[in-house]
Amino acid sequence: MASEEKSARAEEIFHAALARPAQERREFVAAECAGDPDLRQEVESLLEHAGELEGFLDVPVLQSTVRVDEDESRRVIGPYHLIRPLGKGGMGEVWLAEQSAPIRRQVAVKLLRPGMDSHDIAVRFRAERQALALMDHPGVAKVFDAGATDAGEPYVVMEYVDGLPITEYCDQKRLGLEARIGLVQQVCRAIEHAHQKTILHRDIKPSNVLVTEIDGEALVKVIDFGVAKAMGPRIMDETLYTHHGVMIGTPEYMSPEQSGTSGEATDTRSDVYSLGVLLYELLVGSLPFETSTIRDAMSMGTLGAMYREDPPRPAVRLAMLGERSTTIAGQRRTTTRGLESTVRGELEWITMTAIAYEPHRRYQSPSALAEDLQRYLDGQPVLAVPESRGYRVRKFVRRHRTLVGATAAVILGIAVGAVGLSVGLVRALNAESVAREEAERANREARTASTVADFLVEVFDANDASNSPGETVTARELLDAGVVRIDEDLQDEPEVKSELLATMGRAYSSLTSTPRPSRRSRRAWILSLIHI
Repeated sequence: MASEEKSARAEEIFHAALARPAQERREFVAAECAGDPDLRQEVESLLEHAGELEGFLDVPVLQSTVRVDEDESRRVIGPYHLIRPLGKGGMGEVWLAEQSAPIRRQVAVKLLRPGMDSHDIAVRFRAERQALALMDHPGVAKVFDAGATDAGEPYVVMEYVDGLPITEYCDQKRLGLEARIGLVQQVCRAIEHAHQKTILHRDIKPSNVLVTEIDGEALVKVIDFGVAKAMGPRIMDETLYTHHGVMIGTPEYMSPEQSGTSGEATDTRSDVYSLGVLLYELLVGSLPFETSTIRDAMSMGTLGAMYREDPPRPAVRLAMLGERSTTIAGQRRTTTRGLESTVRGELEWITMTAIAYEPHRRYQSPSALAEDLQRYLDGQPVLAVPESRGYRVRKFVRRHRTLVGATAAVILGIAVGAVGLSVGLVRALNAESVAREEAERANREARTASTVADFLVEVFDANDASNSPGETVTARELLDAGVVRIDEDLQDEPEVKSELLATMGRAYSSLTSTPRPSRRSRRAWILSLIHI
């Protein structure tokens, strides 16, 4: 890379890093500069210099741009008296303030952070201000005023939302799943309104979705449109664009196309993905992809490959959480078994549709997601469909080629047996009573075969997902874990249990070249042999 090109690239990464929380910058720079230590050194040098400058200007905060009144503990911008800081975003500081005229009320004032006065960031700040001004929805924080300080730095005066991030609110109130789903629907409607105004939020996450209470009723407020993107005509006179290759948003919640790993353009379905991640977290208290997994993938440049592997379904993720699942279930006023049972099925279909890797497989708008959630609440059929068996098996085979080689013949034998029964049924059609009996038996066997195939995929998928990244899982270890789960989970389905254990026994028999099994393995093997 030429010197001028490298310098320009370093400035791009520098500005993008400044727009992120301080604790995330080091990992972000490492990911963006992977394989180029000189580029990383240049960016880190810029950040260190900015840090010294920013620290100098932070004491006292905004002293150079805000008039100080007689009470030096309060600073004034026009009729707004700054009381205390509420927080720092990627490019702005938000203050609780008191408006003195023409009416008296508390407001939130957002200003550019000291040192964040580059052209791109100033343009983005003004774009956020204009985007907020375009919207008029109860689920989006309102804009009351805007202007510039004496030094020419822009600010925006917004509705003060005295609330909690949606995840904290739900856990503190110990809300059940239906109440949590209702709040997600509110978020969907607010984001839909933004989309109607041709604005993508691009940073939907718990800290940007606050919940407050009015007359005892929970009300969602979406805030922080600092990295929003206009989909239609420009929302201001200056051009706002995202530098190619610079990641904008929060990695844990952003879509594959927003991360730049899928080759797809971002549109409304990118916000749908983020809404799906938020729904996933509210259901089972965990993210689809662990933060450490995402950060490691970013640093190694394998984020695209990570996205292409479907994350665990919510019920599987819950089972992977171990003892934590008890606390999580309690925060939802249920038991671990009850939560897993409720989440499994339609709620999983809805969630996994929202976070599908390919945009065309997702809901096409936030309102479509909200409507399907309402169908679930009303007990009506949902539009989301479960992943086909073929899709799940293809994913499974890619992860377990060795195990599949040992068990494929056994599963195929079960399927062939079901087909043979169907042929026998056709031959017996001349005898009505015999045909009825054979039909019932064939259907029963076919259902058992289908259940066996589905359960095997689910058992091994869950046990494989529970291992730490990078660990090697042997076929025998997967079989051991599978037998234990079959013995525990299928007490009420003796036929399916018997068929599965027999299948596992034959699979054990095929592993003739493996070393001497452990005590747990011998116990599982003996248990399975009983049913052969």
